[in-house]
Amino acid sequence: MKVDIEGAEYETVFNMLQKKALCQGTVDEAFFESHAWGDVTNWQDDRTFAALQKHIAAADCGLGGKPTKVTDLDDETFKNDDPQAEWKAAEAKAIQIEVLTAMREKGIMFVIMILASLAAFFMIKGYQNYAGESLLNKDSFNLGRTKAFEATQDAK
Repeated sequence: MKVDIEGAEYETVFNMLQKKALCQGTVDEAFFESHAWGDVTNWQDDRTFAALQKHIAAADCGLGGKPTKVTDLDDETFKNDDPQAEWKAAEAKAIQIEVLTAMREKGIMFVIMILASLAAFFMIKGYQNYAGESLLNKDSFNLGRTKAFEATQDAK
């Protein structure tokens, strides 16, 4: 569990200890960043990492139970980073998603246009081939009729 709650860690730990929640099996390990400020009304101790360790080590975890392992956390390393780097990365990702979405939509529209063009072409070509003649007289519409079939029809 990571706890970096800007001074609220002391009252939070106090309440979790009251509920016996800071025991291995419930929370095996916790990373705490301690702050020099925050409410300590119920805490009644220093605002230090050492005080957090002491209270958690003394947790009532029942017979044979072990308290949560506590590790110090310094999560202020981002101060050394480029403050705009995360924004730039997020913006680049958003642009990438936007481009991919547009390409996908245009690709779908392209396929639809090709299919519509092909359908129109074959409809026009079919009309030109059969203009002025009855469709029933065309070989392509006499499905299943073979020369043998027509020979038996003529013999009757």
